Amino acid sequence: MTDVGELTALLGEAPSFVRAKLGDRLDDPTRAFVALSPLLFVATTDDEGCLDISPKGDEPGFVQVADETTLLI
Repeated sequence: MTDVGELTALLGEAPSFVRAKLGDRLDDPTRAFVALSPLLFVATTDDEGCLDISPKGDEPGFVQVADETTLLI
């Protein structure tokens, strides 16, 4: 896969309940979820598009919400 169009062609459109979860800001329910979460996953890609995902965990509260677009780990 190299773009969303290829993925959509293979799997079809995401259902509306999935699309409703998409957002580009941390709203109040998301902030509450982050505050209670003992686990997160950090994903990065290199220049060639290779993906690496690392689990990170600690007591709930180890991740702070700095603002509507920034998490402090």
